[in-house]
Amino acid sequence: MGSSPVVTSRSLGRLLRRRREALGLSLRGAARGSSGAGEAIPASTLVRIEQGRLDPGTRRLSALLRLYDLDPGYVADVVELESLAVPTPEGDLRAIVDRGVAFWREGNVPLALASVFAVREHVARDPSQRLLQQKGTLLFAVYARSLGKTRLARKLVEDLLCGPPDPTLLVDTLVLASSLWNRSGSRVVAWALIAKARSLLEPGDLMRRAQVTHQEAKLLVEDGRIEDASAALDTAMRDYAASGDGANEMSARILRIAVLERSAGLDAAIAWARETIAAADGRGLGRQKASARIELGRLLSAAGRGAEAADELRRAAAAASILKDPGLTAEARDLLARADADEPASVR
Repeated sequence: MGSSPVVTSRSLGRLLRRRREALGLSLRGAARGSSGAGEAIPASTLVRIEQGRLDPGTRRLSALLRLYDLDPGYVADVVELESLAVPTPEGDLRAIVDRGVAFWREGNVPLALASVFAVREHVARDPSQRLLQQKGTLLFAVYARSLGKTRLARKLVEDLLCGPPDPTLLVDTLVLASSLWNRSGSRVVAWALIAKARSLLEPGDLMRRAQVTHQEAKLLVEDGRIEDASAALDTAMRDYAASGDGANEMSARILRIAVLERSAGLDAAIAWARETIAAADGRGLGRQKASARIELGRLLSAAGRGAEAADELRRAAAAASILKDPGLTAEARDLLARADADEPASVR
C-alpha cells in the first residue's frame, strides 16, 4: 500500500526564512540554536524546509517556533491563507501597505491578512522603512479590531509595543492596546495601558488627548461610573471638535447614547441617537451614521417598539453593506434577527 504524500508549505518556509533573516541568523546559526530549542536541525534540512520542499514535522516546527519566537496561531493563519490560494503581495513596502488598507476597507479579509503578513515579514533596512512598517501594522490592527479579529489585533499591537514603537506612535498604540485588552476581559490591564498613554501626552496635542479621554470614558461606562463617563465624553468631544476630528467626535456622540440610556432612560437615549444620526448624515460620515442607527434599533427593541427597531436595523444593515463594513453588517443583522423574533406575529 502506498503512503500518502506529505503536504509541504511554501508560505511556511518563506515565513521561517524571513524570520531567521530578520533575527540576523545564518543557516548555521539557526542550526546551532535549534539544539537549544529542543530539536537539532541540520542546516541542510533547514534549507529544504525554507524552500517548501520538506515538511518540518511537529517536533522540528515546535523548535523553530521557540527559536524564532513565532506565535503558533499566526503561523496557522499563514498556512491557511496558502490553502485558500491567496497570492503573496508583491511590490515595495508602501504599495503593500496601501493595498492592504484598501483590502481591509473593502472587507476582503484574505487579501488583507496576506498584506498584514507581508508587512510583518518585511525586513526594514532604514528608520524610514521601519516607521512605515510600524504605521502599517498599527493601521492593520485597527482594521482587524473593527472586523472582530481581536486575537490578531492584539498580536500586532503586542509586537509593536515590544518593538518598541516609534515615539510618534506610542500613544496611539497604547490607546488601541487598552481597547483590545478591555475586549479580552481585563479592565485592570486596560486601565494601566490608558494611564500610561495619558502620562505620555504632549502639551497641546488635543487629538491624542481626546483619544485617551474617549477610551477612559469607555472604561468608565463599563465600571458603572456614568457621571464620570459623561464628563470625560464632554472633554473628548470638545478636544475632537477643536482638532477637527469629526469622525471620532461622532464616535464619542455614539458612546453617549449608552451613557444616557443608563443615566436618563430610554427616551433620552433614543432622542440623542436620532440627533446623532442626523449629525452624522450632515457631515457625510456614513459609518458613524450606520453605527448610530444600530444603537437606535437596539434601544427601540429594548423599549418594546419592535417594528420601528426592525425598520432602523434594516436600514443600518443596508448602509453597512454598501460601506462594505462586515462588522457593522453582522451586528445590524444579528440585532435585526432578535427584533424580528420578538415582534408579535400579528404585527408582521
